[in-house]
Amino acid sequence: MSVTYSRALHNPKLPHKAPPKPPVRSTSDLPIPVEAQLQGQVNDAPLVSLEDWKAFLDAIPDDIWASKFSNSRHINAANGVFPMVGLNKTVTLKSATVKQFKSKMYALSEWELTKLFSLGNPTIPEAQGGLTFENICRHIHSSGRTDVTSKPFPPKFFLHPDGGNNYSVALRRIYFYVNLA
Repeated sequence: MSVTYSRALHNPKLPHKAPPKPPVRSTSDLPIPVEAQLQGQVNDAPLVSLEDWKAFLDAIPDDIWASKFSNSRHINAANGVFPMVGLNKTVTLKSATVKQFKSKMYALSEWELTKLFSLGNPTIPEAQGGLTFENICRHIHSSGRTDVTSKPFPPKFFLHPDGGNNYSVALRRIYFYVNLA
């Protein structure tokens, strides 16, 4: 039997405070998009293994991850505005910024990968049935954001909201690498 430290046991004047629980990444209660169900793309196995996904991410050159977007227009799915990605390879981002959105892609669960692939395969070009730029903008960009009420945002796509746009920034870079680089 292991003994755990409790502030309340060692100092009765302090209230008992349970240690924080690690987040649970359950995949059973969030729905797969209806489009994927209608197309018969839903099954128990992801379309790519976690190891293959990480190997694909490792193959993307560092300049794709670190270059700054050259387009200054903003995405506006409500008005059908999806400005194409361009990268300015002479201007680089801070390493902490790159690490932040890369970590989101490396941390995707099997359920999240299956849901992502339900929109299209991000590892193949759009012309061959890959993930479309519009789907990234429509379903993932700012998904689940609740801090701004002046305009609508799509519902949460992954297990965590894309309020900081880390998922969509990384996926737009992957789109550029697969389709335009």
